[in-house]
Amino acid sequence: MSLLSGAASYTGSMALVEGVRAWFPQNFQIVSSLVTGTAAYVGYGLFSFIGTLSYKKYGFQAPYLVLAIYILLVTILAIGTLPQTNKPISTFRRLQKSCSFETTSTDSGMNLQDKLSPIALLPSLGQFLITMAGGFSIISAVPFLSECCGVSVATASTLISAKSLATAIGFIIAGLISQRRLLSPNTQSSLGSLLVLLGILLLFPPPSLTPLYSHSLYTGYLAISLIGIGDPLVITVTIRNMEEVQEALCYRLLTPQNRSTITSCWLLAWVAGETAGKFLAGFFLDFMEFYQGAWTIGSAGVVGCAIFGILRMVTVVKERKRGRMVESGLLVGNILHA
Repeated sequence: MSLLSGAASYTGSMALVEGVRAWFPQNFQIVSSLVTGTAAYVGYGLFSFIGTLSYKKYGFQAPYLVLAIYILLVTILAIGTLPQTNKPISTFRRLQKSCSFETTSTDSGMNLQDKLSPIALLPSLGQFLITMAGGFSIISAVPFLSECCGVSVATASTLISAKSLATAIGFIIAGLISQRRLLSPNTQSSLGSLLVLLGILLLFPPPSLTPLYSHSLYTGYLAISLIGIGDPLVITVTIRNMEEVQEALCYRLLTPQNRSTITSCWLLAWVAGETAGKFLAGFFLDFMEFYQGAWTIGSAGVVGCAIFGILRMVTVVKERKRGRMVESGLLVGNILHA
């Protein structure tokens, strides 16, 4: 059942993102962040409450029945109201084979300039490492506070609600920043990574840091808020980041097939990162202290932050080089014209 629900969620999210790209091309960043981020976390909190009430009143099977009815109604509504996005990718492939390109062809029949560059997948790797740190934090926070700091499980569990609220708000902030292009994709991702790393260190302080350790519950709210805001800053802009790396750094075409692959890699990195973080949380707790596990996960987050930093530096260097070439071309043109 968990496998089927996970497959349905992945497929639905993939279709939703591609639909938003087609329906709102000018506002893709903000709309996708609201739909895939804010709405998802609000729905998670809402249906957790509905599921709890239905379980208490009607028993174990009631939440599944409520969910099945809801999914059926939403499916019928989606089929009846949402417009078709575009032609299938298979249509593009047939058109591509029938056209002649001047670029070098490969054995697969696809042009080298049309293929998705492996370098374009680096932002999704960085996202995977950062979301893994976020997944670790939400699983480890409650046992850390209850076992090490003497906080009741009920009180410590409020961090989960705080994380959902902070993440929902974080997606709105991240969507606005990305939509208005206030920061470059790698700068925004680096900022989000630093917030997540700072949150990890604050959430699991070592006993030697007595001021932080003795007030772990209060610093925990601050830390979980930083993680909740930092995660969306990375997640929201990763698709745009991969697309810009494909075009600006690798000088390759951004075809519909590449866009679909990028969206799939983005979604896979998001889900896999959170799942890996939760798995490692249970694994680390059997062999090391909480803060040691946090530092281990944090080191992976540092690698993710380094990926964004390196990509940003390479982008800046190439933009300056391109600018000098344009200036040189204009200068030569003016001389020849004179």
